[in-house]
Amino acid sequence: MVKKINLSNPIHQFSVVLAINLIFFSVLYLCPTSNYNLHPPEGAYSGNILRGSDVGSYLYPARNFIEQGIFGQGDKPGYLRTIGYSAYEVVLITIFGESFFWVAYFIQAILAALVFATITAICNFFIKDDSRVSKTVFAFLCLGGAYWSYFYLLATDLFFAFFFIAGIYYGIKAVADKSWKKCIIHILLIGYAASVRPTLILYVIPELFILLCAAAHFKTLADKKIKVMIGVTCASVLLLTNLPSLRNYVNYGVMKPSNVFEINLHHFLAKETLILVNREDQYEREDAIASNIEKVNWGDACAFKKEAAFRTIREYPTEALIVLTKHLVKNLATPHYLRGTFVLLFKFKEPSNAAQITLDGTIHSVHDLKQAVGLPILVLSIIFICIYPLLWLLVIKHLVRMVQQKQYLYCLTIVLFFGYLIAPTLPCANGARSRLASEWLIVLLATVEFYYWRDKRKANRLKNKALRVDSMTRQESTY
Repeated sequence: MVKKINLSNPIHQFSVVLAINLIFFSVLYLCPTSNYNLHPPEGAYSGNILRGSDVGSYLYPARNFIEQGIFGQGDKPGYLRTIGYSAYEVVLITIFGESFFWVAYFIQAILAALVFATITAICNFFIKDDSRVSKTVFAFLCLGGAYWSYFYLLATDLFFAFFFIAGIYYGIKAVADKSWKKCIIHILLIGYAASVRPTLILYVIPELFILLCAAAHFKTLADKKIKVMIGVTCASVLLLTNLPSLRNYVNYGVMKPSNVFEINLHHFLAKETLILVNREDQYEREDAIASNIEKVNWGDACAFKKEAAFRTIREYPTEALIVLTKHLVKNLATPHYLRGTFVLLFKFKEPSNAAQITLDGTIHSVHDLKQAVGLPILVLSIIFICIYPLLWLLVIKHLVRMVQQKQYLYCLTIVLFFGYLIAPTLPCANGARSRLASEWLIVLLATVEFYYWRDKRKANRLKNKALRVDSMTRQESTY
């Protein structure tokens, strides 16, 4: 007899998402156009839809390492990307050869399913007696395309989110169980996540507050072992999250994990601002200067780009605010499906050659988008565009309620967590993938507040009904 699926059970959630991923992957594999686009953009597949994407910037250093023993180009170490994902590709290429990416997709399909189970496990730390919350969070994330719709890309979006969220789980678990073993797992997971993406160089700040908040929740804050554990964890996390910076310092004397932030700040935020005031020529001059400086010292080029970008913001604050607002809306309120159907964009077309399978010059209007992804996906995306602002309103309402209840440490932890993960994404409008590391918490807090509001409203209705009945009873007894 087949057991009933329990959507609040992490194991059942894992099984459901993995089944979805495998079915979806089979469709992608069997469709000739999407199969072509699943391959890395090199050789016979160099013209596919992923050409010019981030995929190559991780794959080429991996191939260079296999040939030259260096993550970079030739005998020069790379500094654009941290090496965590490229190292993962090196292992797969070494073991599985040129079929490595099929194995990568299968592994990532498993990781995508594990993310959902991990999120539910985190929920269960704090909301053990209300399965409605874990079911709703799972259903919303799954239906919204979060995490699972990224598994078939050779990029860091899902990879970073998995190791980061799993690291948070083991950090909370270590404090709850007073376990050094789980603490070490937590440190290693966060450390590896930092090698996948360069965003965690100052993560020790929210890390400290997360551990303190967890200890306060489990009433272990006064325990000497927990105090030592938090201190050791923060020191270890500070070291591991800065290993990419140390690598670049050893190679180039530049204590930075990457130059991506400065590229986004200048190439997107500053450039888009200057375009609004018809000063794109200023950007072109600055970009040329930065390119020449980078040939000598990429750290100096980063400093120049940062100063040029901030100068543009100071000169044109209104236009810069418009650009930042646009990026904020796109990063926090766009659906995952438009990216999630990336390699299916041309599923209704039969391209005559590889050059036709590209986004360039193809998607110019809503009509083009509808033709590319199909009307159902477009409608579903619009629905989620309307829902995300409501989620954020619920999150804000939740924080206000917690402040009223004097839960100051909790509120500060949440604000630091969101601020740390969201603020660095604003220079560039990368869309839904920018919030993968934090989306689970957005949905969780919004869900908690929604059920609190609904239960309170229901209780008030019952109370008012009881009062009316009592009033009527008294009147009848008077007569």
